[in-house]
This record gives sequence, C-alpha cells and structure tokens, in this order.
Amino acid sequence: MRHPSALLFAASLAALGSSAFRFGGGNSRVGRRTPPSSKHHDARDDAAASARRPRATAHSAVETRLFSYTTPVDSDEMRTLGMDLILRAAREAGATEPMIDVEWKADRIVVTVDVNADEDYGGDAPAGVLLGEALDDDLEEGDSLDYFEDEDLVYDGEDTDDEAFLDEDEFDPESLGLVADEDSGSSPIDLTLIARNINVLLAEDGEDSLAHKIAELHEICVTTPEFDNVLRGRNMFESYRGFDVTVEHWEEPKKKKKPKSKAGKAGGDAAAAVEEEPPPPEPKLKITEGKLVGRDYDKDVTMINVKGRVVKIENDKIESVRLPKAKREKGAS
Repeated sequence: MRHPSALLFAASLAALGSSAFRFGGGNSRVGRRTPPSSKHHDARDDAAASARRPRATAHSAVETRLFSYTTPVDSDEMRTLGMDLILRAAREAGATEPMIDVEWKADRIVVTVDVNADEDYGGDAPAGVLLGEALDDDLEEGDSLDYFEDEDLVYDGEDTDDEAFLDEDEFDPESLGLVADEDSGSSPIDLTLIARNINVLLAEDGEDSLAHKIAELHEICVTTPEFDNVLRGRNMFESYRGFDVTVEHWEEPKKKKKPKSKAGKAGGDAAAAVEEEPPPPEPKLKITEGKLVGRDYDKDVTMINVKGRVVKIENDKIESVRLPKAKREKGAS
C-alpha cells in the first residue's frame, strides 16, 4: 500500500501535466494537437481568430484620410472666393477688373495692377481720336496699311534728331498711372488702399471662415508690372505721340494672279484645265518702324509716320507697339 504522501505527489504531477497540455507546454508529443476534421469547427475557429485579430488596417486607413483632410491645399472654392474678394477690394480702390491679374502660388498670392491694361480707362479723356487736329480730318476711311502721298499728309509734329536717344527719365510716370493726370481727369490707383481692402475683406467673417484661411496660408503681394516698353491704353498712346516706335503686326500676303493654262487657251478638255487652287498664304509677322502719330479708336487703326508718310495699321492685327530701349552714350556709367 502506497503512502498517502506519494498519492498526493502523483496527483500534483497529473495536474501539472494537464496544465502544460492546455497552454501548449510540456512534452512536445503531448502538446501537439491535430486540427479537427469537422468543417463546422473550422468556421468557428476562423471566426474566433478573426475576433481576436487587431484592426490595424482599418485604423491606419482612418488616420490617412484624416491627414489628407487637414493638409492645407488651395481648393477651387478657396480660389473662387479669393478672386471675388480681391476684385471687390480693387474696385473699391478705383481700379477696374481688366487692370487686375492674380497669380496663385503655393504660399503667396501676387496681385498685379496694370492701369494701362484697360483700354477704356482714362477719366475724362476723349473717347475718339487721340491725335492732332491736323491729322484728324485728313485720314481716309477704308484703307489698311496704306501709304499716303507726301502732299496729302505729312506728320507735322516736332522733328527730332534720328541720333537722339531716349533717357529712362523721359518715360512719363503719368502714363503709367502712378500719379494723377489733371488733363485727362484720371486718378492714380492706390496700391496700399487695395492691399488694405483685401485684408479687411479676408478678416471680415472671423477666424473660422474660408476667407480667413486664405490669409493664413498665403502672403498677399500687391504690385505693378515692370515697364516693358510696350504701349497699352489710351493714356500711353496719347503721351508718347511723336516718339519712335516699333510696331509688330500681321500682314496678309498679296495674292498672285494665276496664269491661264495652255489647255484652257487651246480649248481642250475642260477637266484638264481645271486645277486645284492652292491654300491661301498664311499672314506674316511684319515690323514697321517710325514715329507714333496716334491711335484712332473709332476707326480702329494706329497711325505711324514712316519717313514722312503715314501708315495706318488695323489695331486687331497689331501684336505690339513698343518704344525703343533706352540707349546710353559710350563711356556713361
């Protein structure tokens, strides 16, 4: 008969073995389990494993979407609102919509105010012909890119030496819209006032508004364009009458008369005489240099004095009317 203590010890060993089996420990042969063959049991185990699996994928997707929402980007709605407010601020300062050009960048909005971009701007300036009285009555209608006889029309403006050069100081600030022009009644556009108006409108609806977000994400710069020697607007064409200019314009090539074919002269087969007409020649870009006579907004032409003869060029065929670049004397610093 075994001692009671020996029986207690054996029971303890049996309990330990059972625990090792349940947690996968102990003898490897005892702890290894064969997957059950029951399909019902497979589905139940899969469901249990799925319930225990952490939802890392779903959590990551939520974080990615939230991150993309909070990234500051220029939406179409933001740009539309910004444009409306900028144009409103410019109009309140006396500017017109054609004068305003807005460039959106990653962290900056550049508002360029070009007074001469609006052909109709000029206060009380005459709406018709901007040239001398002697030229107003002598120009003929219906002519495009025409040379007039010397006795018919000669530009009688102040003659200037061909060797004379333009100094940078001769570009009148009034023609750029930077100071008031008393003769035309126009008033300068105050860039500081435009910038102040923009700031007021962006902050008007509070910090939670989309307009305020525009101000937070962008630095707003209000500026004028650099003068590129190109004449724009009524004031500039009036101010620079008599100056040397270079006009780039399109000219339609003259059509050459097509000689009759021999078959047509001999009265042969009519089908042989008929030939396909060549495509019309494309217009060519031409450069005309001379002195600016003026721009007629009623007849839609620009007049240039070329060696004593006035050339009229249709405005819609002109690419640019440009002043010559400022020259400097040799040796000047």
